[in-house]
Amino acid sequence: MVCRLGALAATCLMGELGASAQFLPADDIGVAANSYIPPQDNALNLSSDIKPGDWAYQALQNLLKRPGCGAPLASEAFRRPQGIPREQAAILLNRCLALIPAANEELPRLLQLLNNELAIRAGEFPKLSTKLEALDAQSFSTTTKFKADATMTIGGIPNYGRNGRPNSNAGGNTTFNYEVHLNFYTSYTGKDLLRVRLGAGNFASYPFGTSTSNVFKLIRTESSNDAPYLDRLYYQFPLGKHDQYRLTVGALVRNTEMVWIPSVYRSDVLDFFSTAGSSGVYNKALGEGIGLNWRQAVAPGEPGWLASLNTVVSGSAVNSGTSSCSPSCRSGDSGADSSFGVFNAKSGINALAQLGYQAPTWGVAIGYRYGTTQSAVRTANGVAGNPLVAGQQDNSLAFNLYWRPHYASWFPSISTGLGYNLVSASNAANAAQSSRSWMVGFQWDSISATSNVAGLAVGQPAH
Repeated sequence: MVCRLGALAATCLMGELGASAQFLPADDIGVAANSYIPPQDNALNLSSDIKPGDWAYQALQNLLKRPGCGAPLASEAFRRPQGIPREQAAILLNRCLALIPAANEELPRLLQLLNNELAIRAGEFPKLSTKLEALDAQSFSTTTKFKADATMTIGGIPNYGRNGRPNSNAGGNTTFNYEVHLNFYTSYTGKDLLRVRLGAGNFASYPFGTSTSNVFKLIRTESSNDAPYLDRLYYQFPLGKHDQYRLTVGALVRNTEMVWIPSVYRSDVLDFFSTAGSSGVYNKALGEGIGLNWRQAVAPGEPGWLASLNTVVSGSAVNSGTSSCSPSCRSGDSGADSSFGVFNAKSGINALAQLGYQAPTWGVAIGYRYGTTQSAVRTANGVAGNPLVAGQQDNSLAFNLYWRPHYASWFPSISTGLGYNLVSASNAANAAQSSRSWMVGFQWDSISATSNVAGLAVGQPAH
């Protein structure tokens, strides 16, 4: 049994290998790649509030993301479930007028909509602007957001490690571990993102920790022997006339942060289910990387195609003929070591490609990953998860399909995934083996008229 304590909730896991149950509060930050924007209605309710379903509500949100637009007051205004008062919307819009390009398509419509409020309160704006400036001065930053999360885990697995599997030492005792992350998100244009993450933790490799070949590996269980370390450093920015491209470059970035995860099942317990049942393709390779995403330029709320290409060097700068790694080595070390380098097949290259289609209530995708020496399948059984040794190559395929109801109801969303990992030269001693994996996940959103989420998943890690 495993119990996890966090800032928002406690979660527990009980059951047999390959099954996960969770009861968690809904995430306060959505995943952009998996989000869906409903069609906008050009008709606007002319009541005293601009409601979340109105086109002006989304337009204001887009404009107020710009640095210097009164972030504290704007953030508070958008928390009101009934919408934003028109007078307050006029105040916020006036504050941003000098920061919005004249070519902005939404600005003329907003000015026309709020013309009366802007005129009535023209004399009050100097005083209100002074108050907004004071609020900005007290905020952390208008361009940088800070988010911290701490996870504490207590649990154990009876008879774990007996008979030398998966490690030679008995490991059935109860442990109490932690992991802390400090995230910094910076934007210079309102569309780009510079992410820096620091971390610290004390998880051992087994039974819940850092080993990639551990089927009991939990979410957020990295180890640094209590020492702080740099965990993420990458920059993303849009390209193209309609921002349909996104380029990511980073010294420490995961390949799953540069690709769409084709699943609506949210896993906050077992790591395997966070890979959509395809831990060979979506193996969370971490290191030096670059990636390009493309999304079809369609109207908000319309279905469209998307595609991704990325590569990450995840090797740990160990001898390419072995799969061992000392406690001090880390993912991505090979790319920073001139003895290996980012273009060396012995450095743990992970080249990932994906093609998908996303609609309002369903999505489908096919993914492929090519891996070289030191790369590995994520969360696998036994030697299937060992890093590739010299002379080995991995060709992994993923097939994913999900469906979710248009409105939250008693009927759950359904996410499925199937993965195949074809490894060459797998007859060497302790060498990685070809394997397959699958999962099916069910999730109920907003259960009991609350923002809580319930989920249930079953599957089999790579074996």
